[in-house]
Amino acid sequence: MFLFQWKADVGLGDISTFLGFLAAAVGLFFTAWQLKEGVNVRKAEVNVRRAEFLLNTTERFFSDVEVRRLYYDIDYGDFDLTFVQSGPRLIPENVRRGGGDAKPFIGSEDERLLDSLLYTLDVIARIAAMDVMTSADVQIFLFQAAQVLRNNAVKRYIESVNIDRAILDAPEAHGAIRKLVEEMIAKQRRYVPH
Repeated sequence: MFLFQWKADVGLGDISTFLGFLAAAVGLFFTAWQLKEGVNVRKAEVNVRRAEFLLNTTERFFSDVEVRRLYYDIDYGDFDLTFVQSGPRLIPENVRRGGGDAKPFIGSEDERLLDSLLYTLDVIARIAAMDVMTSADVQIFLFQAAQVLRNNAVKRYIESVNIDRAILDAPEAHGAIRKLVEEMIAKQRRYVPH
């Protein structure tokens, strides 16, 4: 004996059951549609917040005139440090031209500016690692970061900071941005244009 049997006649109960199923299906459709719209609204809100964050980060990065001056000195090869027993010493432009002496870097305004630049880039890399910024967002800053980290004086400065940090058993300085730049360079090496 079959549990379900086909009946040729349609009664009031059958119609009300069909209408109940139809109402439930329509209700589920509208619920799914509202959920989808809610997700789209949340995505839009997230995108707006991300854009605001990116704008604020960009503004912070580019607004400090002195940090930008130091960045351009680094980028154009006009920033150099020499290391003597007492620590790194800044070699100003007039020293490179044959006049004057190198001045102490530790405690100088240039050290403060370099630290500000490096810490800002490192924070950007840490935020990118949290997936708050997309890789396209991070690209805005990666060129500048690569230029800074390629500078031999900056490399030596970070190495000297890491010596002090190792004594304290602290993690290496500016590891997040150095890792991000290394990953970017590795990707570029793997990319072979057609």
